[in-house]
Amino acid sequence: MTSSEYDALVAAAAQRYANSAGMVEASLRRYRPFDVPRTYSAGELEP
Repeated sequence: MTSSEYDALVAAAAQRYANSAGMVEASLRRYRPFDVPRTYSAGELEP
């Protein structure tokens, strides 16, 4: 493998990691713990 091929592979892996980390971060920002005493609507209980 040449240096330029390695550099391209590293750049692609870094971009894939950044995209994945961004998706996890967005999901965690929306996360709300389940509130047991609250009455949820049927739509809210859907996955």
